[in-house]
Amino acid sequence: MSVPPVIKGRYEINEVLGKGGMGVVYRAFDSVVKREIALKTVLDIADAKALELFQREYEVLASISHPNIVEIFDLGSYEEKGESIPYFVMPLLGGMTLDKLIRSSSHRLTVERAVAIITQTCRGLQAAHERGLIHRDLKPSNIFVMEDDSARIIDFGVVHKADALTTRGWKGTLQYMAPELIEMKPPSVLSDIFSLGVVAYEALTQRRPFELPSQHAILQAILHHIPPAASEINSAVSQTISQVVHKAMAKQPYHRFSSVRELAETLQKAFRGEPLEIFDPARIQPRIQRAGKAFEQGDYQFADEILSELQAEGHIDPAMTLLRGQLDQAIRQKRIRQLLDSARTRFEEEEYPLALQKVQEALELAPDNAAALSLQREIEQRRTEGKIEDWFRLASQHIDNHAYGHAREALQRVLEIKPAETHAHQMLAEIDRREEEYLAVREEKEQLYEAAMEAWKIGEVSSALHRLERALDLDKRAPDSSVPERSATYQTFYKQVRSEYDTMNNSYAEARKHVTDRNFAKAIAICDEYLAKYPGNALFQALKFDIEEEQRQELSSTIAEIDREVDAEPDLGKRVNILKEALERHPGEGHFERALRIMREKRDLVNSIVAKAQLHEERGQFTEALGQWEILQTIYSQYPGLNFEIERVRKRRDQQSRLEAKGRVVAQIDRELHLGDFRRALDHLKKAKAEFPKDAELAELEKLALQGIERTAEAERLFQQGQELCAQKRFEEGMETLRKAHQLDEANPAIRAALVQTLVEQARSVVDKDWPVAEELTRQALALDPGHAQAKSLRTLALDRECEEFVDGCLAQARQLQTAGDLEGAQKVVEQGLATYPRNPRLGQLHGTLGVAILESQRRQARRRDLEELGRLDREAEAVANAASAKQLSGRLQTIARKYSDDSEVLSVAKNIETRLAKVLSPLEKVPPKPVDRRAAPPAPKAGVPAPVPPAPAVEETMLLRGTPLSPPPSAPEVKPPAKPPAGQRPVAYPPPPMPTLKPGEAKVPVVAGEGEVEGWAAVERGPRRVSWTLIDAAALAIIFVVAVYFVWRSRQPPPVATVPFVVRTSPQGATIRIDG
Repeated sequence: MSVPPVIKGRYEINEVLGKGGMGVVYRAFDSVVKREIALKTVLDIADAKALELFQREYEVLASISHPNIVEIFDLGSYEEKGESIPYFVMPLLGGMTLDKLIRSSSHRLTVERAVAIITQTCRGLQAAHERGLIHRDLKPSNIFVMEDDSARIIDFGVVHKADALTTRGWKGTLQYMAPELIEMKPPSVLSDIFSLGVVAYEALTQRRPFELPSQHAILQAILHHIPPAASEINSAVSQTISQVVHKAMAKQPYHRFSSVRELAETLQKAFRGEPLEIFDPARIQPRIQRAGKAFEQGDYQFADEILSELQAEGHIDPAMTLLRGQLDQAIRQKRIRQLLDSARTRFEEEEYPLALQKVQEALELAPDNAAALSLQREIEQRRTEGKIEDWFRLASQHIDNHAYGHAREALQRVLEIKPAETHAHQMLAEIDRREEEYLAVREEKEQLYEAAMEAWKIGEVSSALHRLERALDLDKRAPDSSVPERSATYQTFYKQVRSEYDTMNNSYAEARKHVTDRNFAKAIAICDEYLAKYPGNALFQALKFDIEEEQRQELSSTIAEIDREVDAEPDLGKRVNILKEALERHPGEGHFERALRIMREKRDLVNSIVAKAQLHEERGQFTEALGQWEILQTIYSQYPGLNFEIERVRKRRDQQSRLEAKGRVVAQIDRELHLGDFRRALDHLKKAKAEFPKDAELAELEKLALQGIERTAEAERLFQQGQELCAQKRFEEGMETLRKAHQLDEANPAIRAALVQTLVEQARSVVDKDWPVAEELTRQALALDPGHAQAKSLRTLALDRECEEFVDGCLAQARQLQTAGDLEGAQKVVEQGLATYPRNPRLGQLHGTLGVAILESQRRQARRRDLEELGRLDREAEAVANAASAKQLSGRLQTIARKYSDDSEVLSVAKNIETRLAKVLSPLEKVPPKPVDRRAAPPAPKAGVPAPVPPAPAVEETMLLRGTPLSPPPSAPEVKPPAKPPAGQRPVAYPPPPMPTLKPGEAKVPVVAGEGEVEGWAAVERGPRRVSWTLIDAAALAIIFVVAVYFVWRSRQPPPVATVPFVVRTSPQGATIRIDG
């Protein structure tokens, strides 16, 4: 597999670090972070679904950060030969894999070091298991031992999600594979524990537990064989550690550790020499004793089951080892005796193969067993004597079937058993003679068959049929017993040839009949059909020659007749039809094809010339059309009506020339009339009338020219008169006169310029007095001269006057409505003005002021309604008769009080009502009144209820005037005038200033209450706090009057005029600019 030199634009491949069944590892350089890395490509990805599964599983692996799992830097794939090859990027580590450490430095791999490496591997594997990942391919080459003896799992090449439901064959290395994986069961945490147990066994003993020569033997060993204890191979390994490893390698998953964490902890305890309850010898002694008792009683199966179960659980004990050896020897001897007894039985029944099979099975268990060897020799001798007769019988059968080779082999077997057998030698000589005769007959038969095949291929059907009849006769006398299907082949081929022979004779007779009937086409078709199959058939060749000769004679007569008919027809189209019909009757005839091609070309040429002539005539190109008709006269003068067409086109050409000359004169006269050069137009008309007398169009043009001369003279007179009137300051009359002069002679630039200048001068004089008139005058001037600079300037000035007048009207109307108290109406008027002039600063400023005033009014109205509600609460509090009503009034009172936390008047009134309600509640509830602690924190608000307002500070003893604002209203936000738009642009819509918003539960701006609003409140204030209301009301009225006068005076102040600096440049430079004249 080749890999690109650079992957993903950043990983530069340098060299191969290692190869395996799952992929290749490369040393690479990361050009982005500037470091060396290891990049592994994964090969075992069968399809897109497997690639998607691989990417998901490695994304989970890359998210794991653990010191004993190699870090995954990146994950991706690249295309190679239309396949997607996934890869992942890892750090380039220093050290070696565990398998290299076992092979090269086994003396350095002490028990302590091996236990530490396996423990660290358990930690990393536990982290992967906790994320739902199963490794499935744990082996020493996938465990990397760093230089500081730390271990990392470096390869998750066949990582598997624990919740995956599919298993795609064996995945992993066979010698480390768990038994359940070999049985195609889903992988699990326990299968990884088995593999890790195998790795631990190899690390402790430097020997693989299932090292066997063949794959089948390895599979059987993993499924059934229990390897010797690690402590028996390496004396440095304690029996407890050996038991831990064997439990991890238990055949049944439920006998293994439940997790790698448990395996690591148990291994550490075993290394430290701590007692392990699961391997307590006292626990297994009763079971060992039961196995020994069963062995003594001859119940080997029960003893084997107990020992196998103990070994599967990982137990190791000297008594178990001794009993296992005795049990295996006893089972082996019992099996040998059973096999030899069975072999003797089969021998007596003359079932020699089965008897030998049983003896061979016994020798496999005990190769040196004397009884088995003796029985084997006796069986072989008896088999030999009985085989000679069978071989003679078999040889005779082979001779009868002409299978001389097999007969010779049977006799050779007889001679091998008994070399001096005379009958066998005689039969061999007879076989040689018969075989020679048989081969001669078979060779002749094969030659006849081959000759028949060759004759068939070259079309000699009769010869092939004769040879096949002879071959079939020989096959009946000496059939080929070695190839029985050969006779069937001869018979099938004979039937095919015979059928073809009969069909060919019938077809020849039919062709002869067609010739007699003068149906040459069908006869030729039959001949061609058979000559295509048998090109050398003389019978059909001769018949075809005869048919073609008769066809040529008939065709010559037809050609002469058709040529005469074509020459007599003058119409080219009909000539083509005659030749087409002849060619249909005689397809492929060269004479007709050539004549038809020439006639079609000539017809197409004539038609194209006619079409060109007609097209030129339709376009009015009569000279070109006449040229085409003359060409046609040269190449095909027989064309119907050709002379008439030529004469007609000549007349139309002459008429066209005359009309074109007149048209040029009329066009020139029209141009002169349009330009106002009526006298020159009249001269040209006189010359044209001499050439085209009595022409009605020219007569009308002459009238137009004379009228134009008269209008020009009248326009000149009015022009002079208009200038004189303007010079006398009679501008209205002068302008009207100039307009009439311009209407009479619109092409005169002097009249137009004078009229424009007069309109501009008049507009300048009235722009300050009557801007609508000025605007209309400038519009008329610009209609005559759109680029007139003074007219543009004056029009802009008039529009400014229009804007000022409109804005003044809007402001006056809005102020009038404001004075009358209709703030909403005033705001609507201002908004209508802003719709026309969106960026006017005066309208924008007033709009903001009105918005603030409307908010102020709304707040006052809200406060007035709440004060009225407090009055009603006060009256209801005097008449309250039960605790429920008092509590309901108290809730309504608190709702109003929360809105005005800073309003001393509202809070004072609320406090009085609250005091009255407390006095009412006290005798009803028989509970002493509890003073209200305003410093206490308010209760938590309920869902959907606004938070309570903090209590206001103590109210002064002096009663404030009810209805007077407690604090000055917020000032209206300052509205800055927008920048003046550039000249020539319409104002852009300017949004109104934002309205101030209130927080939930916050009270609006207080409202000034009048005298009528205070009715019913007199009874609220009682006792020593009551003051003289006359003086207080007078003071309040005075304050209200002063505020009203101030706002009226302010609204009539003229708005400030906005000043905008600008720079004026002239083109050309040095030109004079005049303002207001």
